[in-house]
Amino acid sequence: MNENLENLKHKADQFTKHKRWDELIPVCTEIIDLTQEPSEKVLAYLQRGAAYREIGAFDQAIADFKTALGQGIQYAAKYSYYNLAVVYLQTGEFDQAIVNFKEALRVNPADKEALRGLGVACSKKGTHEQALTYFNEALEAHPDDATIYIDRGITYAEKGEYDKAIADLTTAINLDPLNAIVYHNRGLTYSKRGRTYTQSGAKADATADFDKAIQDFTEAIRLDPVSAFPHDGRGEVYIEKESYNLALDDFVRADECDPNLKLSAPAIYIASQIASIYRGAEQEDDKATALKFYFQLFKATDAVKTSRFFSPKAEVAHYSSLHTLKTLATTGRFRFYNAAYMNDPEEGRVFFEILKKYAIDVQEVFYGAEAPPSTSPAYIGSFVLVDAREPKKKDKLFLWRTYGKHEEQEAAGSCLIFEHDGTVFAENCGTQIGAIQQLQILSILPALTSDTSFPETGQPQKPELYRIVYCDKETNEEVSGELKQLADSLRQIREYLSDKDTGIQDGLKQLARELLDTIRFLFKASHYSEEKEIRAVQIRYYDENTMQEMHEIKVDAEQIPPRFYLEAPKEFRFSEVILGPKTRHIEEWLRWLKQQGHHYVKQSAIKYGTKYI
Repeated sequence: MNENLENLKHKADQFTKHKRWDELIPVCTEIIDLTQEPSEKVLAYLQRGAAYREIGAFDQAIADFKTALGQGIQYAAKYSYYNLAVVYLQTGEFDQAIVNFKEALRVNPADKEALRGLGVACSKKGTHEQALTYFNEALEAHPDDATIYIDRGITYAEKGEYDKAIADLTTAINLDPLNAIVYHNRGLTYSKRGRTYTQSGAKADATADFDKAIQDFTEAIRLDPVSAFPHDGRGEVYIEKESYNLALDDFVRADECDPNLKLSAPAIYIASQIASIYRGAEQEDDKATALKFYFQLFKATDAVKTSRFFSPKAEVAHYSSLHTLKTLATTGRFRFYNAAYMNDPEEGRVFFEILKKYAIDVQEVFYGAEAPPSTSPAYIGSFVLVDAREPKKKDKLFLWRTYGKHEEQEAAGSCLIFEHDGTVFAENCGTQIGAIQQLQILSILPALTSDTSFPETGQPQKPELYRIVYCDKETNEEVSGELKQLADSLRQIREYLSDKDTGIQDGLKQLARELLDTIRFLFKASHYSEEKEIRAVQIRYYDENTMQEMHEIKVDAEQIPPRFYLEAPKEFRFSEVILGPKTRHIEEWLRWLKQQGHHYVKQSAIKYGTKYI
């Protein structure tokens, strides 16, 4: 027998207060099933939606907030619109966030948090002037609110107006001197301004700003010693000052505070791996030198990726099996398969040949003579840039034969067209192993679960598109500068490894492979250039025995052999489907796709007979 309704409501309130989200969800579900009172049902939907949001179940959260909104209860609109906006902000759907924050303001014009939320959403979207307008409006009504100064200061920093940013963050500190977040953000701002001074040659100014950044990060650590963020920020500054021992200590401490942060922070990942490789060895100088060399390697690989980043307003096509079509039509979640399972057995090896030109045999030094000894951390989605004005470019025999297969039958799969407007795949050029410390906009949470802690980590990164480099070892001028820098870094590491014992060598070679695999699959042989391929590359580092589930890596058992894959963090909805010239049961597929709401479906116009034409 169920507990009475009053006890359930009391439990829900307590679970909400103490953030026991997993326990809150079934209690709210019971209340929804039992109560006949609309206001009680709405509150349960709002509480359950907040719980879903906190555990990252964003689709369920959106569904609950929309259901609460539809109950016709007056106060539900205020909280529902605001909560919907917060979820959309968290998932990177900034236009939807803006729409819902505006609705929250329409329902309650005095809602300071909705106004501030509008500013945050605009800042995240990159419309900084509009964001500043909203923050200014909020400050006119609430001149003593430190959080608004923090958000406006961060927006100034993102615009590169560091003096204004520091002034706002200093005001926030005066208003709220015990807030670790504001010290953290001012430290980041000083470090960013310090880097600009370094680039301009103003060494004394850079040193002064780096020292101020260290002071701020140290104060943030004092106020919140269990937060990883200030340790990460201070470690980055120590790298700028070439104090690698201190940097290593901070990055390792950041990893201890939050083991998930290394998934989105390159220096923490590198440092944590080096600490693990040298575990038990009292070789502090060696570890610091390893951090120096491997961070340089990361910067070199990132320079290659940055030069290949691609974010057009265009259409892209994905040729694949009917299995992929069915998955996307029903779930909307695009799968990125592990690079170890690419169609071409030579995939990634062109990269080795190219680097031989720079006097480094990467395969021999880091990978060994045979195939790579472990599964790559790279997960790949392949696309072709097409022209909406020329339909024939969406229907190419070469691509049907190579990639549009189904159950080993050529040209029996599907071609899916995605409208890429620069937001479906990515927004800004960044790193797949993570971005070097980005400014943190203060977490916006609804009144039901207000919090002032650091923003949660572990949010999935959006996949980013990169142009493939088609070249052979003689024809790589396109990225020659970046590759020279990379080769210099690798030669330095090769020399460093020469006197290390076997166990340490093996670990450091594995770390080099992981970093190299972030770019290795962006190179293909020249004879593939007809493809004009662009790729989304997702990186997930993991221990196959212990960390698979943590890193959201899944196994597709329907494939033979089973394949590791990742799902895209948001829905990829195709706008058009072309079924292959050899696809069977066309009418059934057409009917099924229309039932799923996909009306732009046709079969390839290519005549595919006994001879390929």
